[in-house]
Amino acid sequence: MSIIDTFNIRKAPRHAINMIVEVKNTFSFIKENKLWTGFWSNQWMSAVSLILSAVFSVWLLDDLFSSHLDPISFQSNISQELTDKNAIIGKTVLKDSTDGAISSGTKYVLLIFLEVIIFHFSVTTLNILSSGDAKPKFKEFLNAEKRMMKILFLSFIKGFAANLVITSILLNMLGLKSLGPFIMFFVYSYFIGYSFIDNYNEQFDINIKTSLLKVRKHLGAAIALGVVVNIIIFIPIIGPFVAPIFGGVAGTLYGYKYNVQLVSVPNKMSKKDLKRIKKSGMV
Repeated sequence: MSIIDTFNIRKAPRHAINMIVEVKNTFSFIKENKLWTGFWSNQWMSAVSLILSAVFSVWLLDDLFSSHLDPISFQSNISQELTDKNAIIGKTVLKDSTDGAISSGTKYVLLIFLEVIIFHFSVTTLNILSSGDAKPKFKEFLNAEKRMMKILFLSFIKGFAANLVITSILLNMLGLKSLGPFIMFFVYSYFIGYSFIDNYNEQFDINIKTSLLKVRKHLGAAIALGVVVNIIIFIPIIGPFVAPIFGGVAGTLYGYKYNVQLVSVPNKMSKKDLKRIKKSGMV
């Protein structure tokens, strides 16, 4: 089975629509259950979160305008491509991939900083939905932080590779490089949406590799959630603060309704295990 086969592309549109429905329900769910009550009682955590939100708001907006909306840079690139297209390909392949990865990386850093809050709201949401009373200890929050760091580091590497292959190589060869940022927006959105749904899976003691395969079966949902979170993040000041909380709740609402934790995935064996089985004559 190839990596492409692990993604449920056929049902992606339906899953995306299902996620949008849960996104619409998220605001009312937060309001009806007053999820902010416990959060605001911790003045230190809320203060730090608001400060981080303000800082990242400035950072992200600066990244947006300096990297993507600079007319001088854009005009210069077009002129240079028209002057010497072959030369520019070699010089810009690595730069374009790096710029895209760094742009997505700023959002990943935000999610890492606010993972404790994301996990808190995800657990609280699941408690309400399942009438549970889970109260994570410090060790569980620490493990959640470590897990988010691992996931987003891998997402950063995968995003860099995807940008390199899709934008700088394939689209460049087809003369459609201008479509790169549009396509990569959805690729990066998938990684962001995946991180939130993984927070839900984590509460069922599902390891990272298995969780990844389960989320791939809900590809459309992960992309849709990531797109919404990406949009909310760019709301000045409050966006970087609200987006992670919103994503955590929406991801949990979707995961619980559609039992993402129960999705069956192929049990991939290592090469060592396969050799051992073949040697025993079982296959």
